[in-house]
Formats: sequence, structure tokens, C-alpha cells
Amino acid sequence: METHITRLANASLALGILHLAAGTLMVYLLGGSTFRFGSAEELTFLTAMASLLSLLLLVTGAASILAGVWLRQRIPRARITALSAAFFLLLVVPLGTTLGAYAIWVLFQDGIESHFHPRA
Repeated sequence: METHITRLANASLALGILHLAAGTLMVYLLGGSTFRFGSAEELTFLTAMASLLSLLLLVTGAASILAGVWLRQRIPRARITALSAAFFLLLVVPLGTTLGAYAIWVLFQDGIESHFHPRA
């Protein structure tokens, strides 16, 4: 099980970095239009959907990186953080769905709590 936790941590870090890069690029390409208030004509459906997608990518990227670092250190709250990120990652097809399902499978195994020790 240690191998699965390490693989999950590495995959979470890699996907988190990818999501942060993609989300940042989307915000840059949108010209920051999602973060300023404009008239109703300016905020089109496509811009709104791109804004939601970039926000989802930024949030899941940050949560995945945090979960990956904590999983490597075997911090007890890493399991809950990784599971929370995994459920959001299920919405990001195809890599997020794959990693989310793998994380849920790994972190719901019997006896997984014993691998995460409290810091003394």
C-alpha cells in the first residue's frame, strides 16, 4: 500500500502543476475578463463557461499539490484533503477522472489510516 500512496502523491503533484498551468493560461487568455465586472453584453456564455473551467482548474490544481505534498509526508489530514480533491477531480475529464478514481480506490482501502501517523 505504501507504493500506491507514493504513486498517488506523485501523480497528484504532477496533475496539480498541470492544472495550475492550464488555469493560469486560461485566465491570461481571457484577459482577466472573469475578474472584473462589466455589462451583461460583455459577459457571454462562453466567457462564463471558460471562467468556471479556469476556476475549477486552479482550485483542483492547488488542492492536488497540497494533497500530494501531505501524502508524501504522511500527514494525517492528507487523506481527507486528497479525498476532497479526488471528488472534484472526477469532473475534469480524462486525467482528473482517472486520478480521482485511483485516489478514491487507494484511500478507501482497509487499514489505510495506519499509514498516516500524527506528527510527534
